[in-house]
Amino acid sequence: MTKRQKEILKKVVEFYIEIGDPISSNYLVQKYNLNLSPATIRNELNSLEKEGMLEKAHTSSGRIPSIKGYKYYARYQADAKNNDLSFKLKEIFKKRSFSIDQTLDKAVSVISEITNFTLVTSTSKKNEVMKSIQLTPINENMGTIVIVTSSGEVHSKLIEFNDQVKINDVRIAVRIFKERLVDTKLVNLSTKVEALTPILSEIVKNYEELIKTFVLKIFDFHFKNKNKVYGNTELIKHKDIKREEIAKIIHLIENKSVWESIEKNADEDNNLKIDIRPNNTSLISKKIKIKNETKEISIIGSNRIDYAKAKQAISILEKFFKIQKEK
Repeated sequence: MTKRQKEILKKVVEFYIEIGDPISSNYLVQKYNLNLSPATIRNELNSLEKEGMLEKAHTSSGRIPSIKGYKYYARYQADAKNNDLSFKLKEIFKKRSFSIDQTLDKAVSVISEITNFTLVTSTSKKNEVMKSIQLTPINENMGTIVIVTSSGEVHSKLIEFNDQVKINDVRIAVRIFKERLVDTKLVNLSTKVEALTPILSEIVKNYEELIKTFVLKIFDFHFKNKNKVYGNTELIKHKDIKREEIAKIIHLIENKSVWESIEKNADEDNNLKIDIRPNNTSLISKKIKIKNETKEISIIGSNRIDYAKAKQAISILEKFFKIQKEK
């Protein structure tokens, strides 16, 4: 695309996002006071249509953005600074008298209210590691294995003692796990335990049963994304999205990772994914990794969402989250 074509594409997309009507060459010249003839603009619109950036509306001779046009605009042209948004969030952070998570919760709520966006924060524990493990006997038949993770969470799991799994053998195993498995991801513990078979087999008689117990009962962690949705009623207001599609989106944002649901061919730049779909829905998601925690911040709307404001909102939240977590 030429520089002029890029500028025309930007104006068409922004007009359609704001008004929702197709735009003609004559109206484009009048609205933006362009120093070009309608015939010249018409030729450029034809060229953009051939490039797949625009398409003709069914009800008029005007043009509207195509999926390809939306994607180009969202990735390369959507750029705005909402000073009101930045100011209000700075005031929240300045007056913070509660926890980081509560502050983030308030910040996301404010962004949702100001922008009328549907936002989702999602936290995954997949990168958590084991920081300590210990055995606490309850009686001669049962004990508790206590595991503390990198986020400070404490997991207590019961273990039964019998002829195959004896308390002294469990003590030996826990000591070895302290030496060998600290700072191992929880999701990898079962695999790492099996790799310790040569060591355990030399000092534990029924090592196979012991390993089986830890793999199936103690180190069996299941992780689900913890999602929090803000402004989900905004989705219902979108007249551009069919009700059956809205139901699917609500199920997605309440139960799954938006980041992982976005197709592999979605535009991606610096961990920001933008997926603009033919069913008239747009998903924008950013993955943030701080130490052993991964958080996703996502915005969901129609294809006519204000991409510039959405990208700015995510950027502000990312900076805040990083600053607070690194303190």
